[in-house]
Amino acid sequence: PLPLPCASSFIFPASPLMGTRQKDIQVNPEASSSQSTATVVLQKESKVKQITGPMNFGIELLYSKTHNNIELHTQQGAVVQANSAILALNSPVIHHMTTTLELTIIDMEEFSEQSVQCFVEAAYTGSLPSITKGILRDLNKIVHAFKVDWLQNSCFAIFRDFSFTDTKPGNQLSYADLCFLFDEAAFVLSKLKQENFMDEALNKIKGTGTKQEFVTRYLIDNDLEKVPCHQLDMVIKLVGDDVELIVQHVREKLLVRLGLEGAVISPNFKYLLQNCDLSHCLKRNPQLIEQLFDILQEVATNEDLKWVLRLHRKLASL
Repeated sequence: PLPLPCASSFIFPASPLMGTRQKDIQVNPEASSSQSTATVVLQKESKVKQITGPMNFGIELLYSKTHNNIELHTQQGAVVQANSAILALNSPVIHHMTTTLELTIIDMEEFSEQSVQCFVEAAYTGSLPSITKGILRDLNKIVHAFKVDWLQNSCFAIFRDFSFTDTKPGNQLSYADLCFLFDEAAFVLSKLKQENFMDEALNKIKGTGTKQEFVTRYLIDNDLEKVPCHQLDMVIKLVGDDVELIVQHVREKLLVRLGLEGAVISPNFKYLLQNCDLSHCLKRNPQLIEQLFDILQEVATNEDLKWVLRLHRKLASL
């Protein structure tokens, strides 16, 4: 394990010092030549650095009762014990909690015990243990919350390779698998503000050659009036020029509302039609666009008619 400096000077064996840069140390010239140790004075500017890559401290240390000095409190009251120094070297957030705030209990009750245990094992061994799809979201949230960069990359690699313990390697991705990728990417985009998961998920869907089938089924299976806007943005990005997939779905949903009292054009339908490029559909299927606007006018309230007119003018200008 790396020696963890916590004071201005220590007595170390004369052998090379792991984790301490040569320019950060100064040997005391007053030490006797017969001594087998040298006094090492850490310069004031020397600080304990967080590791930027994985490091193996030894999984056996995780189960040492004398070694573990902090408790991680997880969901349903479960407690995971760990060593503060090892976690602090991996995470600047935990470093602050344990050295500056001197916490011995860290609240992780938002996360499952299994995901926290995976996080701790990864910090001890320098590699992410095998995980199921159900753990990925929690684990991804943990490594972002505690700013463990190398583990963020490991989570993305598992997502990219779809190498989960509850999936069969080499099998073509099923609709359920693609939905998992799409929904996890939407979560990362919304909560963690990262687009790499989204780009990977959309590329995988396109790569299966089932984009049209996926979009059609996904729009049917999900209540679009409750889907958040960032997820609608992903649908728009996925369909690309094939805007008919969206127009057909919205048209069919609006047809059901014809003649119903109190029927309105939902905000999400407006969002989809405003943000996708309807000119692609107009070029390929002008009849579908004509049908869409006929239905929009039938369903629209007086206020909605103004919106329909603006949408029509926008399309005409393209």
